[in-house]
Amino acid sequence: MSISISAVVCTYNRRAQVLDAIKSLLSQDLPGSAYEVIVVDNASTDNTSEFLRAELATFANVRIVLEPRQGISCARNRGAREAKSNIVAYLDDDAIAPPDYLRRYVELFSSLSPVPAVIGGDMAPIFGGPRPDWLTNEVLRWASSFLGWSKDPCYLAADGSQWLCETNSAYRVDALMNAGGFPENLGRVGDSLLSSEGHVNIVLHHAGFPTYYDPRIVVRHHVPVERLTRTWFRRRAFWQGVSCAVVRDYLASHGIHEPVYRPLSLPASPEDWVHLFNDHAPNEALPGVLLSLLHLGYVLAAQNLLRGR
Repeated sequence: MSISISAVVCTYNRRAQVLDAIKSLLSQDLPGSAYEVIVVDNASTDNTSEFLRAELATFANVRIVLEPRQGISCARNRGAREAKSNIVAYLDDDAIAPPDYLRRYVELFSSLSPVPAVIGGDMAPIFGGPRPDWLTNEVLRWASSFLGWSKDPCYLAADGSQWLCETNSAYRVDALMNAGGFPENLGRVGDSLLSSEGHVNIVLHHAGFPTYYDPRIVVRHHVPVERLTRTWFRRRAFWQGVSCAVVRDYLASHGIHEPVYRPLSLPASPEDWVHLFNDHAPNEALPGVLLSLLHLGYVLAAQNLLRGR
């Protein structure tokens, strides 16, 4: 039987968690001969590769490869190049896939018309501590642990107001690589918060490929206790703004000219600046705070006052 889909898990210093992610992929309702699992060790320093080879020695459809260049985009591109199938599904190393995860992606790519280059599902959070009352589903999107765009499968809006998370997405390898792959000057390196989420999808959209969302494909995604703070979400929003400025250059290199943010939501007074960092502000004010921090990161990076990593 030929391989129908390649599952790729990119990992960095999370050998205990990544083993759970891999085991979920080895419990699929597809025959083992119909898919492969590629683990990309992105220069881990905790003996991840040796640990996994010992734990997974009996599984013939698992391969472990080393990607020495640090960065999640480098690791994801390596996974696509290693894949024996033209469909590659990415699962984060701190996520757990359901048993029908790979089968649903195979079925969708073979049945949808128009055929998308990327299909994504949703995430259900696994909280590492009590969920704060300010952490609404809207705010949770910043942690790539919830989307909730629709109750039914659908093609996503083309205006950028809806997106997919690479935590749970599958791509046609030929289309992905023709678009240049994941931009390697973007995305996390180690513990940085520079984001690459969805930016190659914009290039794919402009190449004529729609983006498809299926809320029935749900992976469980860990949200560690250290992220359950307003401080972490503020940092995440700020670095998303930096990412957006860097992305403008990346998209321009593909002939795509994104409009500049207008209007900008920036602090206008000392009181406004204090409000950005007030942990005791009303819960309903947090989305506006995160938007302001995103715009602040964007402006600083766009003016070359802060640039990426």
